Amino acid sequence: MWDAGRVLLNHEEFRSDGVSRVAVMDRNDIVETHSTHVAGTLIARGKDSQAKGMAPAATLHCYDWWDDYAEMAQAAAEGLLLSNHSYGFLAGWVNDWWCDLNKDDKAQPDEVKWCWFGDPEKSLQEDYLFGFYSIDAMMVDEIACAAPFYLIVKSAGNERSAAANQGPENGESFWQYVYHEEGGAAFRQRIKEKTERPPDCNGDLSYDGLEGISVAKNGLTVGAVYDLADEPAQARTAVITPFSSWGPTDDGRIKPDLVANGYQLYSCSDQGIDQYTILSGTSMAAPTVTGALALLQELYAKNHDSYMRSATLKALAIHTAGECGPAPGPDYSFGWGLFNALEAGQIILSDSEQPMVIQENELHNGGEYKIWVSAKGGEPLKITLAWTDPAAVSPDPVVDPAAPMLINDLDVRVHRLDTGQEFKPWILDPRQPWQPAQNGDNRLDNVEQVVVADPGANGYTVTIHHKGTLQAGLAQPYSLIISGANTIAVAVEITQMSVRWTGHAVSICWTTASESDNLGFHIYRSDSANGFYELVSDHLLPGAGNSSSQKNYSYLDAEVQAGRTYYYKIADVNYQGTERLHNALAIDTALPDDFSLQQNYPNPFVHNTQISFSVKDEVDLQLTIRNLNGETVRTLLRGRINRGLHQVLWDGKDDASRPLPSGVYWYTLQAQDSRLTKKLHLIR
Repeated sequence: MWDAGRVLLNHEEFRSDGVSRVAVMDRNDIVETHSTHVAGTLIARGKDSQAKGMAPAATLHCYDWWDDYAEMAQAAAEGLLLSNHSYGFLAGWVNDWWCDLNKDDKAQPDEVKWCWFGDPEKSLQEDYLFGFYSIDAMMVDEIACAAPFYLIVKSAGNERSAAANQGPENGESFWQYVYHEEGGAAFRQRIKEKTERPPDCNGDLSYDGLEGISVAKNGLTVGAVYDLADEPAQARTAVITPFSSWGPTDDGRIKPDLVANGYQLYSCSDQGIDQYTILSGTSMAAPTVTGALALLQELYAKNHDSYMRSATLKALAIHTAGECGPAPGPDYSFGWGLFNALEAGQIILSDSEQPMVIQENELHNGGEYKIWVSAKGGEPLKITLAWTDPAAVSPDPVVDPAAPMLINDLDVRVHRLDTGQEFKPWILDPRQPWQPAQNGDNRLDNVEQVVVADPGANGYTVTIHHKGTLQAGLAQPYSLIISGANTIAVAVEITQMSVRWTGHAVSICWTTASESDNLGFHIYRSDSANGFYELVSDHLLPGAGNSSSQKNYSYLDAEVQAGRTYYYKIADVNYQGTERLHNALAIDTALPDDFSLQQNYPNPFVHNTQISFSVKDEVDLQLTIRNLNGETVRTLLRGRINRGLHQVLWDGKDDASRPLPSGVYWYTLQAQDSRLTKKLHLIR
């Protein structure tokens, strides 16, 4: 932990077999109540059962807050997994500030007053540091990126307290911290004007009260609520304390991340080895979370022989947080909800029994990751995505710069298999921070969560992809938590499907890019697109089981008649016997008497589109996709094709299986001296 000063090392709560479990890592000899209290919440052994800490058998390394970034980077490089930071920077209004004008080291009544730490050259209405992605936030994000298993837990701050943010009465004098001046006094007296320097956190609105590393993307920022009064405790009844700082950040990100009890916590005091005290603040809430996260890492390591990445631990804490506030989803006061270590531990144990509940993976530039889930149906289907995002460059110091600080914009989408219904993640509107969460395209946060409230016992696909280009074209590690599912498997990804009439049978061909737990395939046929599909394959066509390489398959349906239209669907079957149907393709068994190319359907399209063409004689041809620059981005077919009507499914990817950007493309059918071209529109 990093804090104001030294912990009382020989407190009875920290001694085991006569030796303190707290190690001082720097030279600060000043023992602090705040530091001792925070340490007790983290690791007190429970000599007084009411003061028992969250990780009562742990050891604690204690630093003061001077040189914290350099010390954090060094400790993380040596394997540090967690650190607690229950402190912040002076910003906006600060009460009872003593400026020793008389130089006598005595606090005279006229020397102790409110002090304004905002920069008057930037604004007389708000300290620009609130919500601002500062160099401090940038440095913490850099440290986190360099140490992917290290999670930094930060208290949100207490800026909403009237005692901390109200400021003096109009006409009353106050101290102004002096910026950009060489020499002279660091503070000057001013008179409070009615139109200047209102209370922090946007006055009565209470928003935009976070500062310093509380604004960092990759840390876990913790606000404070009262202890739950009801039995059994329900997170929905949690009440935010009147002091806990709220978001959003200037670029609209969801902060704080979580809340925990931070009101009147009983813990160790520095006044004696057997003394205790009660304190309130987000400083008390943060170590509650940090200590419990240490236990979760320990539990995970026992069951998986490794520790979680910091993004995984953060995703787990957010995924299992109890719903708070008046509306579903996150908000800028409670964040994602009330921290629930028990629920988080149960997810870890369920992952031991059902692998892929907790996933750690990486997304390559232009890539996509897709999995298939079967919802339980009796509870929500919830998916949480998180990643350690590269540090952004701190913007110019102005009030509320809105430019997004997100570098790699990953996205999670959920689609119901039988209807195609799409479910998007939670989003908030920083322009109206009091409004409840909606669903939409999150372009701000490095945490996204999709909740299907009433999924039924249905199948869904979960897709992870990204916008634009990943930084430096490098892969982005990410973490995924899934609950509410009976089965989770990497979906069998069919990249190409085609059907053709041979004159006496229908030939169905398909190609997979990857397979997981794939027992095999069934072929279904119908007389209409939305009609009943009959199983026509007389046996299960063997799959590849688990494969990350391309596999080609085919099936010949001879039980058909010429002159009719048929529709086919391929179903992959996993080892549990669960089937997943893929998109239908149509074939007209009448022999064509021309060379033609049909308009693709659907058009525009998002995921897949069908391209149909006919040839009147056996011929060598190729079917290609070109961008507006005339570059061939995908070759769908090349080779000898029999007479008949043919359909090919295109998934919007290039020859390297990379998703192509939205836009207009040309598809061309070329056969000897004949060439046909049409236009299609891809939407992402």
